[in-house]
Amino acid sequence: MTSTTYEMPALPLGSAEITILRWLKHPGDACQAGEPLLIALNDRIEVALPTPVDGILTTHAAEGSNVIPNATIATFTPDLAAESTPPATPRATPLARRMADTLGIALNELIGTGAAGRIVKADVLRAAAPPASASAPADATPVPMPTGRSIPAIAIPTRLAAADDTFVLTSISVDLSAAEAHRTSIAPLFARRGLHVDLAAYIAQAAISALMRYPFLNAWWDAECIIMPQRVQLAYQFGERTGLLADAQDYNLQGFARAFSAQHASAIPEHWRATFSFTTTKSWALFSQPLPVAPQTSLLTCSAPGKQPTVVSAGKGERLSIQLNALLTLAYDARIAEHAYADAFLHDIAGQLKRLH
Repeated sequence: MTSTTYEMPALPLGSAEITILRWLKHPGDACQAGEPLLIALNDRIEVALPTPVDGILTTHAAEGSNVIPNATIATFTPDLAAESTPPATPRATPLARRMADTLGIALNELIGTGAAGRIVKADVLRAAAPPASASAPADATPVPMPTGRSIPAIAIPTRLAAADDTFVLTSISVDLSAAEAHRTSIAPLFARRGLHVDLAAYIAQAAISALMRYPFLNAWWDAECIIMPQRVQLAYQFGERTGLLADAQDYNLQGFARAFSAQHASAIPEHWRATFSFTTTKSWALFSQPLPVAPQTSLLTCSAPGKQPTVVSAGKGERLSIQLNALLTLAYDARIAEHAYADAFLHDIAGQLKRLH
């Protein structure tokens, strides 16, 4: 029986030394090509790597092992039982399957253009694209609408392409009373340092902290795997103020206040890409929520805070309290995170803001 070896691929970012963090399949498991196989990481990113072939996983390297690209880390043998049964559905990559399910496209109606006739992302997008208008010339080139933004990483598109149909929204009302009380108490100290601190700094700090516990909202698709950076590259927009914060996970409240007070954003390195976006609006509006710009998967929007009457627990009864509330809305790619995962992320932020003293 011929076995197949699997060599560690090179990761798209970071150092060549790679750590095998966790195996998602174990010796004896039947595997299909494209299924998540293991989680690997280096000094820059964490990646879910796919199974290379159909078969039975027979051996794999130990978790915690440090390897380099092209090192053999697993072996597979053919699954004779599976080979004797014809597949019920066409073979497709995990990304193509999730996109087809989201867009309501039947895989058995598609012709795969990938290796060995496999259905890939481009095949699904091609089937989802509307037919070209008969009145449009064949060589017509779409002209993008001007955004007027100096930071393209957070330019907001006014019309969605087919791939943007996978973005969904979830929102939560957050109590900012504790954050506002804390902001009022430290504002004089910050002012003596030439800094203005507003509630956006508090929300950004809580959101970045939550991203450390919900890393899929700081990730993006790359060909056939999910890239999960270990650092947060934050794009922000507050009215006409825009900017980019590299390594935002290292900022404290003072750092966010200083960055958000800057009048001009720094130059963007060519290799730099935003992994998460944060913006504010001047109204309490859910449906004015913009969407992330590819390849980002998540964008957080905070509405204008306003005082609202709220019923709160008081001993064995309840009382009416006036709270400073805002609406936090998260736009995220449903192919990369479940609804409950996104909701838990927002509840994490709300809990942090409420516990401030």
